[in-house]
Amino acid sequence: MDVRINSLTTRFLLALLLSTALPFLAFGLYVSQVVRDREEQQAVSVYLPGWADEAARKIADRLEYAWRVGWILAKQAEKRIADDELDEFEEHVNSLYGAVGQDFELVVIADSQGKVLRTMGLWGGRPLSIESVAEYEWFKELSGDVPAPEAWVDRHISPLLHLNSQRQSRDPADYSLGLGFAVQMPDEGYGALYILLGWPQIQDVLDDSATFLRDDANFANASAFLAGPNGNLLGHSDRGRYGETLSPPGLLSEVSGSQSGFARFASEATGEHGVAFTTVTTMGYEWRVGLHAPTSELFRVSREFGRSLMFVMSMIGVLMVGLALRSSRALVRPLRRLSDATRQVA
Repeated sequence: MDVRINSLTTRFLLALLLSTALPFLAFGLYVSQVVRDREEQQAVSVYLPGWADEAARKIADRLEYAWRVGWILAKQAEKRIADDELDEFEEHVNSLYGAVGQDFELVVIADSQGKVLRTMGLWGGRPLSIESVAEYEWFKELSGDVPAPEAWVDRHISPLLHLNSQRQSRDPADYSLGLGFAVQMPDEGYGALYILLGWPQIQDVLDDSATFLRDDANFANASAFLAGPNGNLLGHSDRGRYGETLSPPGLLSEVSGSQSGFARFASEATGEHGVAFTTVTTMGYEWRVGLHAPTSELFRVSREFGRSLMFVMSMIGVLMVGLALRSSRALVRPLRRLSDATRQVA
């Protein structure tokens, strides 16, 4: 009789577990996985790419602003040169842009032969003494028989500001962007108005993006970068990465081969990272703006939720097993008493 009662108790426990505890735990696992997948998908396809798009838009806005200002100055320069009023033009430029050193570092006006007519240093220092710009490719593009309306010079250390323009530097303040416009001269030829934009205004966008990710999004080890089409790093929130190439090779091929997207890469030093990137689509540039952070930080919320949910589910499962065991004992106790009484009568 005791064997049958024990068997009844075991069956009762198994029935309760199969009908309540196990389905409850399975549901908890399903919910945890669904929430984790959705949260990680949002980080991959919405949040990080959206912030990368915002950084790219800010960079594009600054380039377009520089183009508009340069075009206006070029038209004004044509009139001032024709009226022999370059002194007034210089005063006008200095009054408008002289205090904005990181926006415009230098304005140069050259005639159709490349002779420098006026040099205006706006960044607070003094430009090098240069008498001619005829040797530069941007001037040749602007002063030909069929002049290009504009010419961009990608990020570089300008020979107009630095004696050693071939050196490598990790200081954004050493770099500039060049922008030139064709200017019609009184002799019917074309000279040029050339502007140097301070690279720090581009670096500021990367720094602001990285600061936002670290302080507001709580991705403590997040970074931002700007890469050229071949993967060379033109800018990075970590100054030590200037002059390097995107790595590892898998990330380089992913970023170079697509206009935008999300990729994962592994680093021996910092583990797995997620990278969202997009392209600056203005003025003919093919720069890639990228934001990256360790996946342990990108997916921290979903993973902490999963661990918390599993802990709660486990506790509830243990409680349900305890309640089932207590209930089975309460159910079987009268049967044991009946069995004992029957044994005594026999």
